[in-house]
Amino acid sequence: MSAGLDLSTGVIIFGWIPFWWAVALITLYRMRKNDERAENRAQEVDAV
Repeated sequence: MSAGLDLSTGVIIFGWIPFWWAVALITLYRMRKNDERAENRAQEVDAV
């Protein structure tokens, strides 16, 4: 029984890893976009 449980647990864990990778990549992408916007705003203020 324990072997079957380990197998299902492994499948669940490996099934969730890509999901967390997607979440992490999206979060980093959004942070980078926000940083670019902040830099553009700062440059506009300096130009004025």
